[in-house]
Amino acid sequence: PVARTRSLRTGTGGRRTRMSAFDALVRPALVRIAAPDRGYDPHGDRYWGTGFFIAPGWVLTCAHVVAEGGSAVWRSEPVVGITWEDGDTSRETTGTVVLALPRPDRPDDPPDRWAFPDIALVRVPGAAKAPCVRLAERPPVPPTSVGLHGWSRETGELGIRHVHGTLIGTDGQALITDWVMPVEGCSGGPVVDHQQGAVVGLNKGRGRDGGAVVPVTALRRLHDLPGGEAMGEALRAHDRHHLARYRSLDDRPDWTRTQGRLAGSAGLGPGPRTLLYGHLAELPAPTAPGEIMDLVDQVKAWIRDDELPDVLEDDPRTWSEGAGLLRGLRAPHRDGVRDLEPDAVLLYAAHVARHVRGRYGERVDTADLTRWIIDESGDADRHLRREIDRLVSPGRPAPLSVREPRARADVLLEIDAPVYDRRYPWRVKLLLDGHTVSPLHFDERGVERARLGEALREPLADALRRGDSGRHLAAVEAVLPLELFDEPLDTWRLEPPQGGPEDAWAPTLGQRRFVVVRDRRRYDREPTPEWRERWETAENGPLRAAPLRAEVPGTGPDPHPARGGRETWAETYDRLREAGGGTVPVYCGRVGTGDGLMAMHAALAAGHPLALWRTGPHDHTDCAEFHERADRLLSAAPTAWDVRGPVRSLRTRATDRAADPEALAGYAWAGSSDPCAHRDDGPPIRPITPSAGPAPGRYRRRTRHRHHSQEEPLVNDWRIYRGAGLPHDEIQRLPAPPPWRDFSTGGADDTLAGSDRRLGVKRRLVQNHHPRPAETDAVNAALYLRRPLLVTGNPGTGKSTLAHAVAHELRLGRVLRWPIVSRTTLQDGLYRYDAIGRLQDVQLERAQAGSPGSAAAPAGIGSYIRLGPLGTALLPSDQPRVLLIDELDKSDLDLPNDLLNALEEGEFAIPELERLADREPAVEVLTDDGHKVAVLGGRVRCTTFPFIVLTSNGERDFPAALLRRCIRLELEAPGEEQLRAMIEAHLGGEAADGDGEQGLVRRFLDREPGEVIATDQLLNALYLTQHASRAERVTRERIADMLMQPLDQPR
Repeated sequence: PVARTRSLRTGTGGRRTRMSAFDALVRPALVRIAAPDRGYDPHGDRYWGTGFFIAPGWVLTCAHVVAEGGSAVWRSEPVVGITWEDGDTSRETTGTVVLALPRPDRPDDPPDRWAFPDIALVRVPGAAKAPCVRLAERPPVPPTSVGLHGWSRETGELGIRHVHGTLIGTDGQALITDWVMPVEGCSGGPVVDHQQGAVVGLNKGRGRDGGAVVPVTALRRLHDLPGGEAMGEALRAHDRHHLARYRSLDDRPDWTRTQGRLAGSAGLGPGPRTLLYGHLAELPAPTAPGEIMDLVDQVKAWIRDDELPDVLEDDPRTWSEGAGLLRGLRAPHRDGVRDLEPDAVLLYAAHVARHVRGRYGERVDTADLTRWIIDESGDADRHLRREIDRLVSPGRPAPLSVREPRARADVLLEIDAPVYDRRYPWRVKLLLDGHTVSPLHFDERGVERARLGEALREPLADALRRGDSGRHLAAVEAVLPLELFDEPLDTWRLEPPQGGPEDAWAPTLGQRRFVVVRDRRRYDREPTPEWRERWETAENGPLRAAPLRAEVPGTGPDPHPARGGRETWAETYDRLREAGGGTVPVYCGRVGTGDGLMAMHAALAAGHPLALWRTGPHDHTDCAEFHERADRLLSAAPTAWDVRGPVRSLRTRATDRAADPEALAGYAWAGSSDPCAHRDDGPPIRPITPSAGPAPGRYRRRTRHRHHSQEEPLVNDWRIYRGAGLPHDEIQRLPAPPPWRDFSTGGADDTLAGSDRRLGVKRRLVQNHHPRPAETDAVNAALYLRRPLLVTGNPGTGKSTLAHAVAHELRLGRVLRWPIVSRTTLQDGLYRYDAIGRLQDVQLERAQAGSPGSAAAPAGIGSYIRLGPLGTALLPSDQPRVLLIDELDKSDLDLPNDLLNALEEGEFAIPELERLADREPAVEVLTDDGHKVAVLGGRVRCTTFPFIVLTSNGERDFPAALLRRCIRLELEAPGEEQLRAMIEAHLGGEAADGDGEQGLVRRFLDREPGEVIATDQLLNALYLTQHASRAERVTRERIADMLMQPLDQPR
């Protein structure tokens, strides 16, 4: 049949120019694929199709094209003829198919219709200088203009053909073109997106109204095949090639410069992107998509300042593909913000450099990549430059390393009870941050139980690749009906069998990862109070074993006595309900059927979160030994979490025939989930069932939190308020306040409560802190000269704390504090006279004068006078009082001058008492401490001048008269030694030792010159990230960013 073609008609010459420019770049990269030395057969009997160079020595085409070579192709023999044009010269060689998908079941009888992705990678020797196309690192956005290219014999003579059209959308895995079809022979040729200026797919075939295109993202599936590292090798060669062409002085057109001439291109330019991809190609390849996506997630969260996951999950396989996922990045809640892509790509590159350097150390040279990052960061804003500097500078901790490294996500496997023909519907999802679910694969019709392992092999493998992050492996969380609790999930192997002896040594799912099993029926229910209580006891320990069935093991030769002596469900439930905390039911048989199933139902109803049992066929001759050893294992574990180490070791050693008897005893251990884990898109998740016990010698564990790594047991979700709109009692979980915000001991009799908050309840700030010589000299000068100490400095430098430190060390009692606001007057600091209150009391006494029983004497004037902080400090005493006049720069303009006389003379008068001095020479008044003292003659005069500390943030200047009367001290930001003393005083010695805490301290110390961050901001961040340290990663990072914002940052 004659293929219908239609050229894209445009009204401007610009688009034609753009198309012709890319046509000229594609043409030299096209190859003819045929039987060796027969590519020009005029009858076409030996011509197979089209391919194109994606890198020197690597050709991409369709699998059905190379299948024309028969079974020799699939035996990786060099039987694929490759011919390409090098200027006026045709070059020929023979290639070998390295990777292909799908591979035919019968190589000599290939199928008539080839399933997607229908791609093949061919290694071509002798093509080191072949020109190559530019592959797009992201899918096209339909509708978009495309060009379809290839060799064709449509007119009878073999020649290069191309058509232009529109890519209109997708159909399953294929991209669809509208009324534009590749002509005969173009299968395997490239499809160029004119908008991106890159190849987005290859021609597969044609339908009734258009063509089908295999997207280049399908290449990712080749990475997962045996020998898939060849795909990564080809893509790195692709990036190196385009970097070399861009740097070359050759005046021939290249893809990078042609892309740069595209109108309306935004984001990171083609030139910098080519340089970046070339540098990334020199790094070791990532191990799994999750390793890349973990960095992409961190970058998006930092750039967009949110933790919202993307709607669609991706699976990049190269570092450059990760950068491509940041193309066109926007922040939905930040209207009017410029394109975020350049900043995101820079930050991503910095994360990659740090990640690779941390993983491989000095074995990998990241100098070129680091230089590119620094050069491109010159025009970035200061916050991004600071973040990048912390990432790329050797030896410096990551600024927000407030959690232990872990897997990017866990894998959720849901299997429902059978509906049709005993078929079990299943779904595979990702748990991205402990509660955000991203669906990946499903089969709602289901499969038979015997085929579950086979059907789930590839979906689980794909999900685990997305969840793994380097050496941190994702766990599998299986939600099963009870009848599948004996299904040995941990023995599944996800790698397809190769038919060789190596299959026996491939690790099983349970040997590499933690496998979590939950009861399908109870998955979304609230945990019972009994469950909560038992779980809290189990995670604190100790543990002890109790039979799941009371009659097993028996005392006689038969460990399973006759049915007449067996417990009923009610008897089992009553016994297990009365079992003490830390009790773990143990059973030597299956729990998915028969008596074991009945007893497991009873254990669940009684609220038991842990259980040990074993599955698989066995003759029950070792049941007594099983229970004895299980009891020993539990007793040796201080808490439930300490069981995981022995269990994992035993699981790994279980298949070793030379293992000692204990390794073959066949324990099974199951943990439970955190009762506070929940997800945003539904009700709180309250899994309360034990996990399935493995067969003898196999082990399975449940984890405590819905998102975790293999190295990290997680604690409860830290959030109290959830924004769910439903009342709950989570406020009862609110922990003790930070020491500096603890007001529980702030009663009137506790005179040192304020100093406790300032200096730390552990009082190590004064004991360990060694102030700078200038600070010590200034304090002593003020003490010797009886002069006020005027302390200036940025917020959080310790100005107010200095007064408390002096009072504590010299044992001068409670610090008198006078906080200054814009309305504060001198009168507020000296004393207050409640004239209105006294008048009201006098009128009330007169009204009651004639009533019986009204003989009480009227209160004296002293009851209505209370000295302020300054007035109390000027009372006569043997030792000086400490007075803190805090933030004097916030005062009215007159207050500094009003203070002069009191500070100079050390005395003041109370006119209300002076008028009564003849009749009442001594009047008792209240002090700022709440005590009563006598004032003589209506005047207060100090005998020992108080130690007065005036603080200022430097927001205004003071009159010279005040400055003359003060000792002045400028406080600098605290150094590392002072910070550590402060942290130890408030949070304990271990608070600054973790990697995350050191990162926050280093972030504080390395802030940019002039940037103001207070020390209490650091304390807040340390305290709160400790409490949220095992919640989702992005939340903790956002908390640290929120709490440590520069105070001088404009809003």
